[in-house]
Amino acid sequence: MILLNKSELAAKLGVSLSTLSTWLERWPDFPAVRRGANGTEWQFNADAVAAFLRGKRDARAAADAAAYAESAPLLVGAFEDEAAPTSASERLKLAQVRILEDRLARERGFYVVKADMVAVLAEALPVIQRSLQAIPAGLVRRHKLPDPVAADLEALIAAEIHMMTRRLAAAGLMPAAEVDEG
Repeated sequence: MILLNKSELAAKLGVSLSTLSTWLERWPDFPAVRRGANGTEWQFNADAVAAFLRGKRDARAAADAAAYAESAPLLVGAFEDEAAPTSASERLKLAQVRILEDRLARERGFYVVKADMVAVLAEALPVIQRSLQAIPAGLVRRHKLPDPVAADLEALIAAEIHMMTRRLAAAGLMPAAEVDEG
């Protein structure tokens, strides 16, 4: 059994003393071999603390899964096989479902803002294209390849870039006009 004081435990867990103190207040069942007081140092069994925190993590994951399972019927197209909602109460319910779906997706990290993705791609694609287009010239110089091989490589890379930009445009991640220009 490895015993640690409060500072050692915080360091081992990679948290601040303040965070550890918060945990000790929040969870009265936090495993301590000896609770600290004036003149008495805290002592913790490292294995018991690890098991306790794993249990907390697993309980949180189970609670999240249960909450998601409860809301899943709402999230999987509440009006999918039905006519579009017509009454005010149906439209309100649909709006509430969509808000819940967005919130859950954000909380779970499943949500990517399309405008952010478009901006990242708009910045990254020209750099990627220039890098790919520079490959044939570098190979020709390094390996003394004949010009027809360089031309083939350039054509292959240009075709792949064109297909990539068409797929991105089809997914709505870049304007179609940029595909025609490229």
